[in-house]
Amino acid sequence: MTRFSLQRRAVARAGACLLLPAWAQVGAAAAATWPAKPVRMVVSSPAGSTGDVIARLLCDQMTRATGQPFIVDNKPGANSSIGAAEVARAAPDGHTLMLANTSSVVVNPQLYKKLPYSDKDFTPISAIVEGRFILAVNPAWAQAQGIATAADFLGWAKRNPGRVRYGSAGQGNLAHLTFAMLNNHAGIVTTHIPYKGSGPAQNALMAGEIEAMFDIPNAIPLFESGRLKPLAVTAPQRIAALPQVPTLEEVGVRGFDVTYWMAVQAPARTPPAIVDQVYAALKQAAADPKTRAGLAVQGDVIVMAPQPFAQRIQREIALWGDVIRREKLSLE
Repeated sequence: MTRFSLQRRAVARAGACLLLPAWAQVGAAAAATWPAKPVRMVVSSPAGSTGDVIARLLCDQMTRATGQPFIVDNKPGANSSIGAAEVARAAPDGHTLMLANTSSVVVNPQLYKKLPYSDKDFTPISAIVEGRFILAVNPAWAQAQGIATAADFLGWAKRNPGRVRYGSAGQGNLAHLTFAMLNNHAGIVTTHIPYKGSGPAQNALMAGEIEAMFDIPNAIPLFESGRLKPLAVTAPQRIAALPQVPTLEEVGVRGFDVTYWMAVQAPARTPPAIVDQVYAALKQAAADPKTRAGLAVQGDVIVMAPQPFAQRIQREIALWGDVIRREKLSLE
């Protein structure tokens, strides 16, 4: 190739850059050096929670891969909204990320009257883990009432409106909304008892303070030990680790399909070039066998790309918005 040809290509590239908007030029330049400093991943739940475990697995692997520290920063409270609000205000440079969940991005903006952010304040990067709720009951209560299956439970609830007390991690939590959806689909009436976290709700279920709750896959050891009794799964597919537990669809609750996700998001206006860099780093981290095995304990590892993940968020905003309006839920 001649020197003249190289010069012409250089001039063409320079001209193309001048045609790009300023933010795109800055984003491309920043992506070339990302991460240029330590990256903070905000988790809207306490240490030891599902989100915390997922974030630490990813951050450990990305620290090794990039040479920059990825630091987990727990900001629990207000149904995940405290940490989310902080990330919404952060600089969109790829150095502040959020380990988000369905509640923080999809549910809260439709539930809280005075929430300082909306779903538009975030840039979707990747859904990492997808989970299915498991309808769990207190085994002693179930035995006393002759309840062995999900069909037995639904039949008992229909005959005894309001007498099933179910727990969740708080008012407006996704497990709360899922039970509200079950009430509507199955034609039952139950009583919601909110707790300050899924752990306290789980303890209350084991103690017999409540009869039921929608639990998550990391409760499988409690099912295996007999401390809780699993009855059904909320998605159309059974869970591999609980092959004997049917789906709600299988027991006659037609059209019942609820999953939740744990995902990485960035502040709005994060340049696409940086989004692509972060997604690539997450994909590489989740491909590590040890990291993937740890993530799989929390649910199905999916590592969804930015665009389909953004489309999924919009579909779920419509789905859960219908539930919130039907139940007339609104929080300050």
